[in-house]
Amino acid sequence: MASESEMPTENLPLLPNEVTAKWVGSKLGRTIKSATLTRSIFSTGSKLFYFIEYEDEVTDTSSRPSHICVKGVFDPDMVKAQPWTLSLAQREADFYAKIAPAIKHMGHPKAWWGGRNDRQGIAIMSDLVHEGCTFPPETTSYPLETVLEEYLMDGARIREVQKKYYARRNPKFRTLLHGDPHMGNTYFTADGHIRFLDWSAIHFASCFHDLVYFVSTTMTVKDRQIHEMEILDYYLSTLHKLGGPKLDRNDEELMIEYKKSYLTNLIWPVCGYALQTKERVDVLAERTIAAWVDHKVIEVVEAQP
Repeated sequence: MASESEMPTENLPLLPNEVTAKWVGSKLGRTIKSATLTRSIFSTGSKLFYFIEYEDEVTDTSSRPSHICVKGVFDPDMVKAQPWTLSLAQREADFYAKIAPAIKHMGHPKAWWGGRNDRQGIAIMSDLVHEGCTFPPETTSYPLETVLEEYLMDGARIREVQKKYYARRNPKFRTLLHGDPHMGNTYFTADGHIRFLDWSAIHFASCFHDLVYFVSTTMTVKDRQIHEMEILDYYLSTLHKLGGPKLDRNDEELMIEYKKSYLTNLIWPVCGYALQTKERVDVLAERTIAAWVDHKVIEVVEAQP
């Protein structure tokens, strides 16, 4: 795979029919006979899946994928309506080209190439389905076992809290993040391990961002309430075991940062159904609000200097 993103002057496909066998072959470094589109998924990022046939046949296929996923922004209407989706595609292309090769202790889809220009960002990855991977189903709604207090409907107050949170994150806990690890961005390998996909929101922020985001969106409200501190302890011990700092949740400063990090889930109470399915939005919004109430997230942020 290329170690650098494409220069801004290179033309990249903007529509599905522009992803040709010749173009794919130029990125894989192989002569391709055909690239057959087998299925596609259009959301904030478009995923085009292809079956690849090569001109020559060899026994070693480890460097020649037969099924690939070409991810970018291939829906002009979506880009026009939601211009920020372009930056997500560009960021994910950069991730696979520049960051993924250096990542340790974490799995992600195998990438064959990544590149970008000012109108596109593309990552060519293996088709996970053909590696025996599976994906969590669309979730169903669970009853919210806590009352949604009226103050959480105060948009002006929530916006002020959001501004304060992003301005006051504790640099002591800063690290590189996936940024959007909800259940829709996970998959299970053939041997049963959980992995993350969709690296379009990668950035530096609080180390608790991904943790609380993942735990509160993948678990029911009740299960999170029962097991949350156990998971936090495991996370902190594993972080230290893998070379990170030794942290303890008995540290008040740590727990303030942990609770504040729940505000990163704000996307779900305001997410439109054009961006994610109604089934997913409804249940993740419920779980988000429940966590805010449990941890008094709004009050914790407001109480900070």
